[in-house]
Amino acid sequence: MFEGFYLASGTSFDATGASLGAGKMAAIATYGVTGDPLLDGVLSGRKWAAGSLSFSFPTKSSYYGTSYGSGENLKGFEAFTAQQAGAVRDILKLYASVSKLAFTEKVESSTSHADLRFAESDATGTAWGYYPSTSATGGDVWFNNSKNYYDAPVRGNYAWLTMLHETGHALGLKHPHEAKGAFNALPGDHDSLEYTVMSYRSYIGASAGTGYTNGNASYPQTLMMLDIAAIQKLYGANFSTNAGDTVYSWDPATGTMSINGMAQASPLANKIFMTIWDGGGNDTYSFANYSTGVTVDLAPGAWTTTSAAQLATLGAGKVAIGNIANALQYLGSSASLIENAIGTNSADKISGNAAANKLTGGGGNDVLDGRGGGDTAIYSGARNSYSFGQNGDGTWTVLDLRSGSPDGTDTLSNIEFLQFNDALVQIAPVPVSIIDETAAAVPLANTDSYTVKSNHKLVVKASKGILRNDTHDDGDHLAAHLVSGPSKGKLVLKADGSFTYKPTKDFKGTVKFKYIATDGDDNSAVTVASIKVGSSKTKKSKGNDADHNVGDDQIPGPKTDAFHFQDGVKHGSSWSMPQLGFQAGMLDGLNAVLSSISHTGGQGGYDIGGLPDFSKLFAADHYWI
Repeated sequence: MFEGFYLASGTSFDATGASLGAGKMAAIATYGVTGDPLLDGVLSGRKWAAGSLSFSFPTKSSYYGTSYGSGENLKGFEAFTAQQAGAVRDILKLYASVSKLAFTEKVESSTSHADLRFAESDATGTAWGYYPSTSATGGDVWFNNSKNYYDAPVRGNYAWLTMLHETGHALGLKHPHEAKGAFNALPGDHDSLEYTVMSYRSYIGASAGTGYTNGNASYPQTLMMLDIAAIQKLYGANFSTNAGDTVYSWDPATGTMSINGMAQASPLANKIFMTIWDGGGNDTYSFANYSTGVTVDLAPGAWTTTSAAQLATLGAGKVAIGNIANALQYLGSSASLIENAIGTNSADKISGNAAANKLTGGGGNDVLDGRGGGDTAIYSGARNSYSFGQNGDGTWTVLDLRSGSPDGTDTLSNIEFLQFNDALVQIAPVPVSIIDETAAAVPLANTDSYTVKSNHKLVVKASKGILRNDTHDDGDHLAAHLVSGPSKGKLVLKADGSFTYKPTKDFKGTVKFKYIATDGDDNSAVTVASIKVGSSKTKKSKGNDADHNVGDDQIPGPKTDAFHFQDGVKHGSSWSMPQLGFQAGMLDGLNAVLSSISHTGGQGGYDIGGLPDFSKLFAADHYWI
């Protein structure tokens, strides 16, 4: 079975005399090469100018007008079935989930036309899609009718792949084995379905002219890493997709992926062949339901193998590189990184990335490599149930001393912390990039402090978050990564520096957490942020602002002056001139005035009494008490 091919707008097949009614007038844009051969290998040089596009499933050939394209509407035209239309809707959701594209379905008619239209025709032996264009054909996609290749698209089969592929053309992607103007062919070591659904090659080195050799259910189930990167280059990245703390897991019997415990659409058979794009949060790959060991790699563009049985078969004895690929980073943003991995009860190999990873080997003798960041190996027992020590090659061995050794014996590299169920132990310093004077600057992180009432949740937006006073001499975008959390309560830190903290019930005191600021290549030193957890009781005598708490409260003077209470001030206290920070004699009589302040009850219920008009001397002054 041969894969379909595309028709670029402007070729001899793209008739210029096609006539349509009003409604198909979306603008297009052109652009030059990026200089990245992996992107240029799948980009065509044209795109839709806007990210909001319409799509439809025409039910009549006449809706395409006269003198249309290659006469597809006149040669065995047939409208899509419900299953085909459903597959296209799901595929457009995939494109939208990784990019800022937005698709709206419309009802096609003789006077109203969508930007992208899907139908069947016998004008093509397989399938083709037109590049973005303002002509009648622009964005249209056609699939052969009479051969029935595309009647039953399901994740992982040939029909599904072809719909992914042809939609890619309609959005501006080209074949990687072909050059288009200045856009060269993709380097051969990336030209296969493992990297892009636009490829004609089932595996690296396969012929582009003999058709696919994949097993029946061994085609890509999602856009692959170069498709995602290319579409994001054209239309931007969607960081709202699974932007919270997300757990991804897979079924060892069916290959079905679950997100936060909710099963997604199942593939045709027990194969996993996909790429994951995640918009943010503190995320986890969990393979706890697998009984055999897994190989997990969290690096951008790297692959995870769940089992040999679930690998896609590509033909000629070849199998896919892995089951699950990680998307490449968009403009170096760390938001798409998967931070954590949970292994099986067998021997696993788990490798991290630049984030502060939490790696759980589980049972079996595991090999854990944290790579960059402040990484933590997670263990199920108490600290005194393990022995650990450093080996001559710099690795660490952690041995579970409990009966049956449920966590096995692990070998660790680039791991800085061991998390037991009763203690966190640091075994190595968190790596900080060391550079010479000729190298690029590293991020500089500064300490931060926050306050929250006991039994209340602290919610800090990015504008007030821990990155607000962190800098980079090169002006690079910074992302925050948690090194270690507070000892009391739960803290969730996002890459943009925003965080939430919920203290342990009834706890009062100060907790600290550690983080690093990173530009994707270099890290700051480990930096401490503190949170003071105070009383949750309201004491109105402490201030007249909304929170009634000690500190930074104001009592308006007769004009524009304001008094601020310092921490520890209580109603009825007296103050002396040195506490105010003024020189003696500057505000004569102030002590007497302050001693006359009395609390009259209620928010803002303070009687200043005879407060002199200091605004004549110090306009809009703030007196700190």
